[in-house]
Amino acid sequence: MSLKNRMRNGLAAPAVMVALLGVGTVGAMALVATPAYAQTTLSMAQVSSIKASLSAAIAAANGDQVAVETAISEAMSRALVTYGYDAAGSVASAIIAAAEQSGAPSANIGNGLAKAAASINATYPTAAQAIARTIANEGRVVEVAACQTTAMSLGQTQLAQICGSSALPTAETTGGGLTAGGNAVLGGGFTGGGAGGGSGGTCLNASCTK
Repeated sequence: MSLKNRMRNGLAAPAVMVALLGVGTVGAMALVATPAYAQTTLSMAQVSSIKASLSAAIAAANGDQVAVETAISEAMSRALVTYGYDAAGSVASAIIAAAEQSGAPSANIGNGLAKAAASINATYPTAAQAIARTIANEGRVVEVAACQTTAMSLGQTQLAQICGSSALPTAETTGGGLTAGGNAVLGGGFTGGGAGGGSGGTCLNASCTK
């Protein structure tokens, strides 16, 4: 008699039935519980947690730019493990906002995030590209340039291109738009770009983390 028929007739050992029936159940539960599949956006509490942690790390660096850059890169990596790689864009947005508000040099912000993106590009390319795209869309001009330079130095040509291909205006000034110089979409690059932006809304980036 086959195992299937034995189970139907109640002859199979309970342990065997549990083992067979439990495979699908455990697998489904694991899928739900895995952070990488849990969310694509962050709650305000999660954003606040990321900001507080990074701000403390930047303060502890005491002006050491290498330490600041490392803190930014590590904060990005830790948050991805915690909240999932599908949330990479939202995490990067929170990291940028926190780093800028903490007074981190723009070059360190771009470098740190580019390194974090490069470190996961082989295994999580979609997440890596989301980080680069967020820098392009929300980062300051120097942050974008640093991301491009660092990505290129690490052999990540595609990430470098994404860093410089903003699809949204980058809100670098308090007026909500760019000063003359624009971005790749508004004015064709970092020099000779578009005119300054308008007055903007209440948010300074697409995710409203600034």
